[in-house]
Amino acid sequence: MKVHPETVPVCRSGLELPAAEASESIASLPSGRHFRLAPAAVELLRRIDGRKDLRAIAAEFPPIEGHRPNAEDLAQVVESILLPRELVYVGEEPAETLRIQTPVWARLPLIPARLVDQLARPLAALFAPAFLRLAVPAVALVFAWFFGGYLFGARPLLPERLLDPALWIPLMLLLEVAGFCHEFGHAAALRRGGERPGTIGLGMYLFFPVFYCDVTRAWRLRRRERVRVDLGGIWFEMLFAALAFVAWGLTGSLVPAAAGMFLIAETWTNLDPFLRMDGYWLVTDLTGIDDLRGYSRRIVGDLFRGRFKARRKLDRIMAAYAVASLLFFAAFTVFAVLVILPRVLEETRAAWQHFRELLAGDSGAGNLFDAGFAVVTGGFTLLGFAIAVLWMLGGGQLLRRLRARKRA
Repeated sequence: MKVHPETVPVCRSGLELPAAEASESIASLPSGRHFRLAPAAVELLRRIDGRKDLRAIAAEFPPIEGHRPNAEDLAQVVESILLPRELVYVGEEPAETLRIQTPVWARLPLIPARLVDQLARPLAALFAPAFLRLAVPAVALVFAWFFGGYLFGARPLLPERLLDPALWIPLMLLLEVAGFCHEFGHAAALRRGGERPGTIGLGMYLFFPVFYCDVTRAWRLRRRERVRVDLGGIWFEMLFAALAFVAWGLTGSLVPAAAGMFLIAETWTNLDPFLRMDGYWLVTDLTGIDDLRGYSRRIVGDLFRGRFKARRKLDRIMAAYAVASLLFFAAFTVFAVLVILPRVLEETRAAWQHFRELLAGDSGAGNLFDAGFAVVTGGFTLLGFAIAVLWMLGGGQLLRRLRARKRA
């Protein structure tokens, strides 16, 4: 709606504004939506009482950097910032739409918030300084022992059969447990800061399923505490990976070793600032850059065009991180295309042929299951490759255009 200087805005019921001495200007709604605002916008919200129009508010508004905003300036702030975020309304208070901007576009709650909070309380002790002083060096030593073996001893490489059910079924079970550990790491870190976590569930991020934990109340924490929440899931996964490597050393089974290596590789993805996962929010909280994706995209574009100019130290750090991320994913893509993909194609073709022969003959259910599992696993792997390629070739942009056309 168009906002005029004569407009009388009203603050949303239950709106919480930061204390005067707060280091960050974050407004919170009762539904759990939190917004970082400019100090001037927060000051405007403090002065909106539902009785005075914007001209009256402007007459008593304090100067900002030597300039006193007029009623038209305040109307622009209300129209472009406060109304779209539903922090204020005009007229009768409407129902809150609960639009939460998140890349997890479909959600299935699995563990209710009350149970998550009860389980996270004792786990918060894993972030105590005394425990971290012992655990961090211990985890580092286990990783050095395991990965150092690739240089100085024998370590497990790719198995003879990539689609072997004896490997993948227990491996997937272990990784599912690790996924829950990851989310409880976020919940425990939030509980360590004194806030209650929300539900843990299963959702869809872009085109693949992920676990999620509702930690939107982290916006109520100080920046340092939000960084702990960002890293909480990775810390729990690193503890899980260290235990998996120890289990491999004790048993010689490839399954825990593969699980640990998967978790290490997943950490790189989680720390990537271009995907809205842990690394994105970590860099956001460390730098205070809200639109990190747009910021990174501009840096990468300038690097490729030869127009990059570092105006501050942060620009150089982000440029180095962007280049390192691109190199990692380029190396992983080359390895996947030249090593993994051909083997998956070969084994899927062989498994399909074997499955057809078993169906034609009189074979036991166990053999049929093994062959069918290999076919399904190989098919989903190939489908994942195809979707990833389509996405990189512009599938994401096409979906956004279709969505925008539908809205129009």
